[in-house]
Amino acid sequence: MGGYSAIVEMLRTNPGVLEDMIKNALAQFGERLSGKSGRTREPQKNAESAAPKPTPKEVELTKKFTDLKKRYDRYAAELIAFRSQAPIFSTLDEVLQARICPCANASTIQFAAYPRVSPTFGTLLLARCVACGCGYSPKIDFDLDDYYTNQYQADVQPHRLRKGLFFSPENPFLETETYARFKRRSQLMLDLGEDATEKSVLDFGCGVGVALRLAKAEKKFAVETDPYSVKILQEEVGAVVVAIDAVPEPVDIVLASHVLEHIDAEGIRPLLQTMRKVVKPDGRFVIAVPDGADQLRRLEGGDRSKVRYEPHLLHFSLVSLRHLMEEAGFEVLGYSTAKSVTDNPDLYGREDYERLEKIQSADLMVVCR
Repeated sequence: MGGYSAIVEMLRTNPGVLEDMIKNALAQFGERLSGKSGRTREPQKNAESAAPKPTPKEVELTKKFTDLKKRYDRYAAELIAFRSQAPIFSTLDEVLQARICPCANASTIQFAAYPRVSPTFGTLLLARCVACGCGYSPKIDFDLDDYYTNQYQADVQPHRLRKGLFFSPENPFLETETYARFKRRSQLMLDLGEDATEKSVLDFGCGVGVALRLAKAEKKFAVETDPYSVKILQEEVGAVVVAIDAVPEPVDIVLASHVLEHIDAEGIRPLLQTMRKVVKPDGRFVIAVPDGADQLRRLEGGDRSKVRYEPHLLHFSLVSLRHLMEEAGFEVLGYSTAKSVTDNPDLYGREDYERLEKIQSADLMVVCR
């Protein structure tokens, strides 16, 4: 790390150095290919003979320089972005007004800088309720739709950028553990929703439609705005893509898998109220989100391993998730035994939690009607 840090510092103070290094390396590389370097070559048999292939070492060096240039360009762009941004200031009243749990008050709220990766989220404040462990960003000052359209896929889900058919045996992503995890979670949520052929299902923020592809239900609706995913949903999954406020009929099953944490504090309540109108009275609403309370506990202890907080704006505890669902008019029927739940028997050992169905999952899940 010391060597890399020294290189970064050198490039930061003298950004032209990297460009000169790459130009010189490529020039030497070109000279070798043209024979000016003195490298011994076989005589050309005819005018159409191909130029000598680069050696493995030359290919490796070219790739290293190119990768370093890309990393530096991004680093420099982030420095420029940070210089033009100012932090968002919030009053305590504004923070409490945006709370997502019933137990947050002036004595239970803590504040920290958002654990950002990119400058986009570097202006945000992170508020946390110590009573239940949930967290949220009270305000945002950028266009979320623009972020998800222009940055999210490349930064977080590059598998969405594949050319050609997504659900093809030739897609290497389908052989990864990440995709296997998506399928396991999707199947569990469909089972909890009591999926069946004669039923209808809507997946909110479904991406490429892993759950919809697995669903038995004949009627499949998708709420998704990403153009790449919409194409897959329509052409490979056979789903009807709709807006959440324009679903043509109430459905039996609504799924929301790892999407509600991306909604801002101001928008989560209106969204859930809209979704309440979409679910049939005897239907099921199944939600899965990261175990935000456990993630924030780990963050407080200095552990950021295998956790990407960005671009999450809401960090749920079971208390906060249940509170929001009941506030929107849903009845919570069951919940998962995620780590933040099993680690807090005093909070979740009460009768009003004990009587509910238990779901085995590391994700924070609730089943509602």
